[in-house]
Amino acid sequence: MIMTRKFKIIIVSLIFVASTMTVSGQPPSQNWILIPENSDEFDGSSLDTIKWTRKPGYPVSGIYAFNPDNISVSRGFLRLTARKESLKGKSYTCAFLESNFNDPGNGSYVEVRAKTIDVRANICCAIWEQNFPLYKENDPNPEIDIQEYLLSGANGNPNRVQSTLHRWPSKPGVHTQDAYQTHDALVPLCYDFHTYGLERRDGKLRFYLDGHKYWEYNVASMPEYVTMPRHLIISLEGHAGNPVDSYLPASFQVDYVRIYRFEETKEKMN
Repeated sequence: MIMTRKFKIIIVSLIFVASTMTVSGQPPSQNWILIPENSDEFDGSSLDTIKWTRKPGYPVSGIYAFNPDNISVSRGFLRLTARKESLKGKSYTCAFLESNFNDPGNGSYVEVRAKTIDVRANICCAIWEQNFPLYKENDPNPEIDIQEYLLSGANGNPNRVQSTLHRWPSKPGVHTQDAYQTHDALVPLCYDFHTYGLERRDGKLRFYLDGHKYWEYNVASMPEYVTMPRHLIISLEGHAGNPVDSYLPASFQVDYVRIYRFEETKEKMN
């Protein structure tokens, strides 16, 4: 078939538009029941301090100090903002938000719909799980990084998301990175909102981007990754190095946080 130049341009344009549209993520099956008290749609005009705390788990991250004032809720979105300002001996500030509720694990699914900061600002955006402070009774203090954007190892790749598993035992007090996986989307993640999902069930962790499973990890060597309740953390981190001042202030936007529990089908239960 012979195509005119105009027709070719239309086809290419349609392909580009389709490739940049985000697909709304959803639980992997219809067996998932929303836990409203462990979820947040950010529909109010201020942060729900019953569900969240602005207190950071550590005071600084690289060249950034955490500033609780850099967290806001308005027009249906949570925003974590990075700024060029001096605080605690640092020249830049960012934000750290930890849930007071748990991802219960052992048959849970977490979904966060978010839009990362413009890649040109060069700021790491993260969605992860941990409980601060790190207590001995929570050993081995498993950390699940659901999503990290613009880690130093990504070399500025705006399409890449990385998921990583860590443990932080109180004794002997040695941090261990157990595994990680990277996944490249078709377009830069900062162009639009995307859904980031984590399923913890049946002795496995499953990681999703826009409903697509890109990593499954068997936790036989450390079952606490699945079984131990974990807080959800949304933060900006200093892992990307120096930001670009001309793109500051810049905000990591979150549309919603939803946590589900798994229920067996009636057919299987019978």
